[in-house]
Amino acid sequence: MPAYKQLYNDADKLSNTAHPSDKTDAEALGNFFKVIAILEKSGADNAFLLKTYVTTGVYLQVLSRDKEAIITFKKALNLKSKLPALKDSVLFEPLVYCGNSNYRFDKLDSAEYFYRKAEVIAEKYPAVNQVERLYNTLGVIAYATGNYNKSITYYEKAASTLQGHATPDKLLLVTYKNNLALAYRRLKRYPEALAIYKTLLPYNIEKDKLLHNIGSVYLAMGQSGLAIGYLKQVHYQNVKLYNDLGRSSYMQNDYGQALNYLMQAAALNTKTSGNHKRTDYSITLKYTGDIWLQKQEPGKALTFYQQAFENLLFDFNTPDIYTNPADFNSAFNTVELMDALLAKAAAFNMLYEKSASVKNLDAALQTYTAFYKLADHVARFYETDEARLVISDKKYASHLQPIDICLQLYGLTKDRKYMEQAFVFDEENKANTLSIYLEESKLKAHSGVPAALLTQESRLKENITRTSLKAAGMTDSVSLIKLKTSINDDAIRLIKVQQKIEAQTGLSSNKFSRQIISIQALQQVIPKNSAVLSYHTSDKSILCFVVTANSFDFFLTPITRDFPASITAIYQQAQLRDGGNNRHLKTTAQYLYRQLLQPATVYLDGVKQLVIIPDDQLNYLPFEILTNDKGENLLNNYSIAYNYSCAILKNGSGNITTTSGSRLGMAPFDVKANAEWAQLPASAQEIKALGGTELFGTKATKQAFVTDAHNYGLVHLATHAYANDRKPDSSFIVFYPGTQSAINYKLYQPEIYNLKLDKTRLVVLSACESGVGELVKGEGLMSLSRAFSYAGCDNIITSMWKADDLSTAYISGRLHSYLQNGYTITEALRQARLDYLDDDAISPAKKTPGYWAHLRLIGGFEKPAQSYAWLIWLLAIFSAGIIIAITIKNRDRIRRPRS
Repeated sequence: MPAYKQLYNDADKLSNTAHPSDKTDAEALGNFFKVIAILEKSGADNAFLLKTYVTTGVYLQVLSRDKEAIITFKKALNLKSKLPALKDSVLFEPLVYCGNSNYRFDKLDSAEYFYRKAEVIAEKYPAVNQVERLYNTLGVIAYATGNYNKSITYYEKAASTLQGHATPDKLLLVTYKNNLALAYRRLKRYPEALAIYKTLLPYNIEKDKLLHNIGSVYLAMGQSGLAIGYLKQVHYQNVKLYNDLGRSSYMQNDYGQALNYLMQAAALNTKTSGNHKRTDYSITLKYTGDIWLQKQEPGKALTFYQQAFENLLFDFNTPDIYTNPADFNSAFNTVELMDALLAKAAAFNMLYEKSASVKNLDAALQTYTAFYKLADHVARFYETDEARLVISDKKYASHLQPIDICLQLYGLTKDRKYMEQAFVFDEENKANTLSIYLEESKLKAHSGVPAALLTQESRLKENITRTSLKAAGMTDSVSLIKLKTSINDDAIRLIKVQQKIEAQTGLSSNKFSRQIISIQALQQVIPKNSAVLSYHTSDKSILCFVVTANSFDFFLTPITRDFPASITAIYQQAQLRDGGNNRHLKTTAQYLYRQLLQPATVYLDGVKQLVIIPDDQLNYLPFEILTNDKGENLLNNYSIAYNYSCAILKNGSGNITTTSGSRLGMAPFDVKANAEWAQLPASAQEIKALGGTELFGTKATKQAFVTDAHNYGLVHLATHAYANDRKPDSSFIVFYPGTQSAINYKLYQPEIYNLKLDKTRLVVLSACESGVGELVKGEGLMSLSRAFSYAGCDNIITSMWKADDLSTAYISGRLHSYLQNGYTITEALRQARLDYLDDDAISPAKKTPGYWAHLRLIGGFEKPAQSYAWLIWLLAIFSAGIIIAITIKNRDRIRRPRS
């Protein structure tokens, strides 16, 4: 055996000794370096040198000497060019490990560079050794950037790949699944996290850590008794454990025991970390502040909250409680920071109640402002919709307080700036997720990204959605595992495509810019005869912002306990079509008119169009049927549209171009299809009134719609739909069923999200219940119609309850007639409904709201179609003038004698 190989074996044995020491570490590393020196000088065995580089680099990593490790791994990568006979697969390990060392050095761009190269190798050689380490590391990076769904994809891939080995490394398996459970915890998917932790306990690997994690999950679920039971089984001592024990005791109102645990946490932190900033210690401080706040001592609480900020932000060092963090670029523990800001705001509010000092009330408001600035930063930093919804939950849970404070400050100072701030706070809690998504979609659409790349992205999303829907109805565990693997594989491919798109759009840098809706910006898109009514509801009152092109006003209406019940009642009463509910309906409609509309009328002089931005339960209210004291409903005086937020309203495209050739109508059930779905005889009438492309019966398929819908400016679907309030993703629109499976004729809500309808002016869903769904606080109804908004269409006419076939057909026919005559969508829908109500041929019994008020327009402001009649007349006069001039000239020539 050559001497260098003996040296290598000696070094390898020392590096893996059961009892390592500084001496064995130094001796092992010295031998590795000797082997490298010998082979670099002689060049006798480059293949063995490459192996030694990798082994030495890994050992340097173990010793936390990452700078030297990076140099060593790069030598291995460079040496490969001298070994053309070796497969590229030998580069996988040095690429992954080099990425790891760069990551530990916080050189994220360099780390990602090496990881991406490693991914290319893994794609080329799927069976390459230790590929699961790469997937786990990519999961760690995704988790660190707040993209928890992406991290779950990678962690699951790492675990499944490792379990595919003949003898899986149990320690690695516990590590990967522990990471997976942590990502579930961040997404508040607590039962899934608990299930993973409990299945890992029998391995007896890091059992204390698992017990601690289980206790922490129960704590997050509010089950403090179970939490303490698991936490007290943990044998180690650290700050995080004492924090959790302290919080559990606090939740059980045992403040003395809670303070005792938190004091132990603080003492341990001082012992181990000294004056260094630590996140765990910031939580100790925050929890201590919570106890003093509970004890009605806000001054002490504020001191602890301020110290918590100092430990959460590296560049924030001020004990002044009236100063808040302003720059969040160094904020890594954003959830903890958000919680501390909310607690500080509550403490200032309590301090105001004790001191009656306006300064303290204003300080509470400024703290909420800092909280919303951070929340907006986080929402734009996170890449996934679900992760953003986690932030939306936290925002919505506190959204009443800052608006109440604005009202208090306005009452004390009469300064209108506080009402403008209240408007901004309210907007922060309306469809933020949808708003950000639409902004990013528009950026992507106008970025010049190759069409092939966008098509690839769409197809992968469709594949993932389709496979997920199949899995939802599957019970066979073997099939489920196969589908799950397929989803993960497509998800990883999708991530790579999106990284290419981001590189070309600059999306990752542009999306963090903060774009707060302002009243002035909104007023620029409001026509002179229009107004926006944006509602904010609380337990005690209704606040409505009234915005026109030239004014900003507001009113506050106290509400009684029966107000929520009135909303529920009128929604139920409006759907009835037997005529027996007229008296109750009229009474409720007048009551709600006085609460919601009457105070606004003083600001609506000359206004003909209203755009309603509802809040919370008001999403279910058909405003059109609200009735004034004269017995006139709102429809008589205004055309009405609805929207999710003023920000979306402001950023709408306002596209009004629709030619007769760009209309698509589909009526799958104009004839009897099967026993499951009822025939809709009048649906054919709806489609024929549209003009353009008409697809009936067997031709009105899901495939035809998905393939061609984006080519049309106006789409009308006269069909059945199903809304699932509890599971919105199970909602669907029905196309011609034939003998196909459900997935082939039902268009599910997640599939609609993947459509590209940004060039479509209007989608009409005259399908039952297409406008209802789960009410998500701060986001609105998660309905089929909202899914079309995600797909890019600015205007959707949808049904809020089960529609009557004939009345819907009548109104649809008039709607399309008016649209073809240049009416805006709001005007056309209003006039179509008025025609229905004014038609003497229709029985009065069929003019109750149940027949006509179900149709709702979700849209914005459109400029009326330009009338070019004046231009035609001008051209006619100009042409006539030219003809007359030529005639006179010719006559003049005839009269003259030739020379």
